[in-house]
Amino acid sequence: MRRWLWLRGSWRLALAVVLAIGAQAGARADTVLPAATPESAGMSSAALARLDPIIGGLIAKGDMPGAVVVIARRGSVVYRKAYGQRALYPAPQGNSVDTIYDLASMTKPIGTATAVMKLVEEGKVRLWDRAAFYDSAFAQHGKSQVTIEELLDHSAGLPSALNEAQSVLPEAQGEAIVDAMPLHFAPGTRFEYCNTCYIELARIVRLVSGMPIKEFDAKELFGPLGLASSLLFDPPVELQARVSPEAQAGRGRYLRGRFVIEGRGAIGAEGHAGLFGTADAVAAYAQMLLNGGELDGVRVLSPATVAAMLRPYYLGRHSQRMGDVRGLGWDEETTYSSNRGEIFGVGGFGHTGSTGCSLWVDPATQTIVVLLTNSAHAPHASDDDVIRLYAKVSTIAAGAITDPTALSAMQREAAAWSAQVAAQTPGFDGWASFDQRLWSRTGKGTEF
Repeated sequence: MRRWLWLRGSWRLALAVVLAIGAQAGARADTVLPAATPESAGMSSAALARLDPIIGGLIAKGDMPGAVVVIARRGSVVYRKAYGQRALYPAPQGNSVDTIYDLASMTKPIGTATAVMKLVEEGKVRLWDRAAFYDSAFAQHGKSQVTIEELLDHSAGLPSALNEAQSVLPEAQGEAIVDAMPLHFAPGTRFEYCNTCYIELARIVRLVSGMPIKEFDAKELFGPLGLASSLLFDPPVELQARVSPEAQAGRGRYLRGRFVIEGRGAIGAEGHAGLFGTADAVAAYAQMLLNGGELDGVRVLSPATVAAMLRPYYLGRHSQRMGDVRGLGWDEETTYSSNRGEIFGVGGFGHTGSTGCSLWVDPATQTIVVLLTNSAHAPHASDDDVIRLYAKVSTIAAGAITDPTALSAMQREAAAWSAQVAAQTPGFDGWASFDQRLWSRTGKGTEF
């Protein structure tokens, strides 16, 4: 009997081991774009090495504890490197390419605008519908005519920052702040960067789909793309060790996995911020857009939907500037688009985040540039230094392209982009009519 019990116990133990091994083998690792040498993708390794002293210098200066850079071209990663530390406080922690960063305002295009466009594609939301059609509470204080498109391209007329909203309702949070807001300017008349537009868009995603934005994204976008544990809201406990922390304003604490807003403390998923991710995950998501909505055989958006999202929307002329041009969720040509750098032409798209994060995508050359830092955790961070770094990284990436076909591709992309803008703008005769260098000098912003 004892021998039988021992054998039966051994059999169960063996079965458990087999099942555990099988489960591990069957578990799908998050999607990472394949690697290639820079030269095989028409780029120069020596030119990309220019990144090292620039990033290293800012880390030594105290602008950031560390950074991860991923540069991809033609669907393959040609540069992937971690710099410095993941965290400085409460104890130093070495950095690695799988560090999960707070993406801050990169949440807007990646997490929220993409979710809205998914609902548009499914016929559940229309871009030209009034937001109040889906959310009657939003209509308060003169907001009844604001459209979904105006929320997406930051022309809705809402106050531009949460600090302004707090003057309306000091103790209110998130959606209640939006409801209490009066309009700041007439909808559709100009571009003014707006966090609260995206808080409202996340609420519309929830009301239409029946799921909070973080659940919708996980089910409809990031999960199917194989990014469930590398592009997500509210990272779970088992991932916390990989999350680069930030200081909680005014409390002397260092948080992992929650976006911090001064005056409001830590928040979760609110549409304008709260998404976390690795540089590889951001690059994979961007590659999905370059592929027309598909990655590794999984389609989450149609090519036409991606085209509508990235189409340039002209939002008005301002003093010395030609005007502001945005995609739906994406920056294309505004004071915030300096992270394009000085060499990539118009026709690309990107976004930044206040924690020290940047993404720029150049469809003409099929190039993706991801820079993730945690300057919010740095002891002596200079916003100007970090914003300049965004541009430098993109410029170095563009300058590393040796492929002789790249120039003609950029010229074609710029001509097509200018034609689309010109069609919306009486009197505009194309990009060649003004000095691109002026834009490089005036582009100093970062999205918060």
